Amino acid sequence: MNKKLIFVLSIFLIVISISSVSAADNSTVLTSSDDDVLQDNGDVTDQYVKTKIVADSIIGEDGDSIYVPIEVLDENDNPVMNGTATLVIGEVLYTSEVKNGSAVFESVLIQEGMTKATFGYMGNEYYDSCDLEVIIYVVHETYPDIPIGDSPDISNATVIQSQPSSVKAITDSKATGNPILAILLSLMIVSSMSIINRKR
Repeated sequence: MNKKLIFVLSIFLIVISISSVSAADNSTVLTSSDDDVLQDNGDVTDQYVKTKIVADSIIGEDGDSIYVPIEVLDENDNPVMNGTATLVIGEVLYTSEVKNGSAVFESVLIQEGMTKATFGYMGNEYYDSCDLEVIIYVVHETYPDIPIGDSPDISNATVIQSQPSSVKAITDSKATGNPILAILLSLMIVSSMSIINRKR
């Protein structure tokens, strides 16, 4: 009788101990997994640094192929060191590498009808992604209107040729006489007359 009672009690104790151990194990696993999930979620949200794009409006003439620079900064206005920047304009996607906070999109085609462009930074394991929309100004080249039908008739026009100033000075000296030459001639005449008078 005692052996049966001891046997039953021992089985009962074994069952209770196993159930308590498994319950404890389950609660520990659930608690640790909950903590891990919370910790992982906290790390995911905290590990990315917020970013922003600094860019001017895009200006160009219809048909121009221009380059467009931008800056990519973090939330403290420090340059983002690397990553990939994008530009969507006129249903065309341009990409550029970000180096030390700067990126340049080359050969961007400007066409009539474009009004907006969207810059983007794709982010990476450290930086968060961001985007910025800017306005496109398409400049139209204007030329003065010159009426073709009202052009002046130059078939009977008198052609006046300008002469160099030196030629004009020579012409003027011939017309008025050179005073130095006149004085020299007068002196020569006076001296020759005095020589002739002495000989007589």
